[in-house]
Amino acid sequence: MHDVPDDPRVKKPWFSPLGCFLAALAGAVLGTLVRYRALPFLWDDTILSAGKLVPTVQWAAFMSKFFYLGSAVMVVTGIIALLTLSEANRRYIAQLPRWQRFLFWPWQIPSVFSIPMI
Repeated sequence: MHDVPDDPRVKKPWFSPLGCFLAALAGAVLGTLVRYRALPFLWDDTILSAGKLVPTVQWAAFMSKFFYLGSAVMVVTGIIALLTLSEANRRYIAQLPRWQRFLFWPWQIPSVFSIPMI
């Protein structure tokens, strides 16, 4: 990772908006796979959950809702992370290599953010 000096003008963001959106997409895909029992371990009639045999239909319905809910939470987190990026966060992102910059902010950051403020 990049070493960032103890400069109050440069601050690493807590969440990557793009990472949150990718996690939401992965949660939605996994929720759909579980709902339609497309994974091999869901083909049987029962599944072992918390030490008890549970009908796979009930388990798949509950877990797909869990994944969909997690996906919605990640979308909201991504939007909040996107809207709350401060100038210090943008300066941190601007100093990263191009491929790491894309993971935080897939859109081009104007070069004005890479100029240190005096």
